[in-house]
Amino acid sequence: LMSKAAQDVDGEVSVVGVRHSKSTENLVHRTWLRQLLFCGFSFLLHFLLKEPWLDTQCGAKVIHGDAYRSIRPSLVEAGFVFDAELLTRLSHSGYVIREIPIPWQEVPGSKLSLLTDSCRILIGLVRIRLRLGKQ
Repeated sequence: LMSKAAQDVDGEVSVVGVRHSKSTENLVHRTWLRQLLFCGFSFLLHFLLKEPWLDTQCGAKVIHGDAYRSIRPSLVEAGFVFDAELLTRLSHSGYVIREIPIPWQEVPGSKLSLLTDSCRILIGLVRIRLRLGKQ
């Protein structure tokens, strides 16, 4: 990931790891519940924010400092939707987001509360959509 980001000398490209891709080399095995949550979040992201990303929740991200500092004042959300707002703000500010498949292995257990966090995620994505509409 770092080597891909280092190729961008202008700081206009952010590199984001993707834990799931159509490649058989990068096939991630999830429980049915995790897969359902992953697909549900992706659907809401595409539907509400009209963004094409495969995996905003992957923690592997390399963002140029100037790019981050330029959008930092507009970031409001925390928790599971922080990454979605971060990438959306970068994209709307003209920065390119490049997704790179990374090797990944799921770890049993989850920090996600199905009912509570699902509601928070939906509300957070709606708030992002509403703020974007005011620009």
